[in-house]
Amino acid sequence: MKEAYLYEKLKDESVRCRLCSHECLIRPGSKGICGVRENLAGTLVSRVYGMVIARHSDPIEKKPLAHF
Repeated sequence: MKEAYLYEKLKDESVRCRLCSHECLIRPGSKGICGVRENLAGTLVSRVYGMVIARHSDPIEKKPLAHF
């Protein structure tokens, strides 16, 4: 997990996520409304950093004029 950007540390290890308009107040050990960011001991981390979102295999030569 990687430390997230756009958040504010508050007292008692809570954090406020500033990534979207929800501006979630996340207590230690909890996740934001998106379920993507988690508060680990006062540090907001991204749980999905580096994961593939979508993958699609598409052949390059699918048009009839590919070898013209």
